[in-house]
Amino acid sequence: MPEGPAWRQTCKTILHKLAGDDIVAYFGFLPSLEIYQNSLPEVSLHSNTHIRISSAMLKQITTEDELAFIVFHEISHSLLGHNSYETSSKDNFGLDIEREADQMAFRFMKSAGYNLSAPHHLIKRLGEYEFENTGLTVAELHPTLLKRQSLLQSYASEEPRLTSS
Repeated sequence: MPEGPAWRQTCKTILHKLAGDDIVAYFGFLPSLEIYQNSLPEVSLHSNTHIRISSAMLKQITTEDELAFIVFHEISHSLLGHNSYETSSKDNFGLDIEREADQMAFRFMKSAGYNLSAPHHLIKRLGEYEFENTGLTVAELHPTLLKRQSLLQSYASEEPRLTSS
C-alpha cells in the first residue's frame, strides 16, 4: 500500500471506480479520509462522513482491494444509518451492523471490480494481529471478527444474495 500522500490518490481512485465523477451524487455526501498515528489497527467513522484510518491499520492493508473494502465498509455504515453508539448489547456485540456494512461493502467491491477475497484475507490478518507486549490478539478483543471472517469468505466463494439471514 502506498504511504504518505499516495494513499490519498489511491482512496480517490477507489471512490471513482465505484461512483464515477460525481461521488456526492452517488453516496449523498463526499467522504473525507484521514490517516492518524496510532499503534493499534483501527478504522472509524465520524460525523457519518469522515473516515479515520490508523497508521497501524494502514500497515496491515497490503492491496488496493483491501483498502477499498475498508473505505466501502465505513461508507456503508453511514449509508445504513449506523452510528458508533448503537453497537454491543443491542445486536450480538455489533455483529448485525457489521454484517450489514460488510454486505454492502462487498456489493460495492463487486460493482467496482475489486478482488472479492480481499476482505477475508484482511480480516484474517487483523484477527491474528498481536498487541505489543500483551499476547492479546485483535480477535480476542473483538468477538465478532472471526464470525465476520467466515461470512466474508462465504461471500467471496459463493457470491450469495447477501441477505442478513
